[in-house]
Amino acid sequence: MNQIKAVFATVLFVLVMLLAVQNVDLLVRPVTVGLAWPRSLAFVLEFPLYALIVLIFLVGFGLVSLFSLREHLGRRKVLLDTLKKIKMLEQELKPRSGEGQAFATAVFESRDAAHETQEPLQSETEQAMDSPETTPVTDSPASRTQIKDDEILIRPSAPGWGAVLLLTAALALVFSGGVYILLDERVSELTSQMDHLTGQTGHLSSAQQELTRTWEQERATVREEMGTLNQSHAVLLEEMGRLEQQLQALSQLPGEVRKRLIAGFLRDTAGRAAFLGTQMEDEAQRDILDGIHERLQDLASELEGPADRTGKQE
Repeated sequence: MNQIKAVFATVLFVLVMLLAVQNVDLLVRPVTVGLAWPRSLAFVLEFPLYALIVLIFLVGFGLVSLFSLREHLGRRKVLLDTLKKIKMLEQELKPRSGEGQAFATAVFESRDAAHETQEPLQSETEQAMDSPETTPVTDSPASRTQIKDDEILIRPSAPGWGAVLLLTAALALVFSGGVYILLDERVSELTSQMDHLTGQTGHLSSAQQELTRTWEQERATVREEMGTLNQSHAVLLEEMGRLEQQLQALSQLPGEVRKRLIAGFLRDTAGRAAFLGTQMEDEAQRDILDGIHERLQDLASELEGPADRTGKQE
């Protein structure tokens, strides 16, 4: 019978474990228990479903244990009463000391007068041996069997240990299922965090690739701008070379011709400054350009000399 109970408990353990593994989401769902009235005792509790299952198993285990303990105590009381009755019967069945001595004296006297009263004495002796008051307690197999039976009766009977074993196995199963669920939640959280970190790593990798691409584009743009600046610098150097050549050619000209060329250049620049002044909207900038125009005109007039100014006026 114990083997059958063990097999049944093992099968139940396996079935419940499979059910718990296949319905992890169901067992993790929160259960809300609350009391709204009276307000002084109002409370709200929220715990997962497997905790409620554990509580139910604990209550069932406690109730079964209490009933089994009550039955055990009742049987023990009955056995103690039976034991007391047996002891009382043993005391009643023991031979009294006075009657034993009288019986021994009668036996010795009957032996002395055996030839006279042999047959009547034997009949009296048989009657005395058959009477329950003079029956001695012997160490026979029947008496030993009776003592063993009494010990079995005295031995306390165990409560329903089969049911207790099944409830204990089921409770251990529920606890193991709860631990498994908690570990599964932890693993799920770690997995989600790892997925989040993997996503962040992917974003960082893409951002790094984008930054590298932008850096390459900026480097290419800077190279192009540097090439353009180099070309502009080369053109500027070429223009400066031409300007130096023109200055050298200008220095070789006579003084009057050189002055006239410079005065013409100044007047041309003054005209450009006057044109820029007409395009300006700010009054201060316009005054500055007008002042530059007048200064350039005065400088050109000084270079041309009074004779040239008179000729131009004529």
